[in-house]
Amino acid sequence: ASLNALIDSERIAARVDQVDADGNVLWSSETRSAMPAFNPPPANTTAMPAKPKNGLRVLSQNVLFSAPLQNPGAFDRMITAIDPDVILFQEWFNTPQVVIQNWFNTNLGAGWTVIAPDPGEGVAVATRLPILDTAPDLLDVPGGRRNARFVGALIDTPIGPFFGASI
Repeated sequence: ASLNALIDSERIAARVDQVDADGNVLWSSETRSAMPAFNPPPANTTAMPAKPKNGLRVLSQNVLFSAPLQNPGAFDRMITAIDPDVILFQEWFNTPQVVIQNWFNTNLGAGWTVIAPDPGEGVAVATRLPILDTAPDLLDVPGGRRNARFVGALIDTPIGPFFGASI
């Protein structure tokens, strides 16, 4: 059944069966209920708050397996609307730094710098501000079975140095 069919229905029933390994029903329970009226919320017309004059806007974004490469429009519209100074990315997997940098140049214009030292780790930092230094791309986790993926950058901002890191 589609979601619309569920929304349009007046009643709903749910059944739970416990079965053993052979598929024999051990017990069963069913419940029926009237559906409440569906009143979708109004469209969100809230505007993004203005960036504070003496502030820094940071966006942390999981891009689910390099999705900006397949759907650039959705990501460039969102990034443009949020207007971050620094972006911390996760899951930009198997994408060399130069490809991410080219994505920014193509979709958001020149002026961004991308730090993504290891495409296998899938983490990156992007900023339009000057980068003072970068951090190693792996963190040694004491007692851990493997190192943690990591990228960090010390960024010169109007409010002072800012260390942005994505793990």
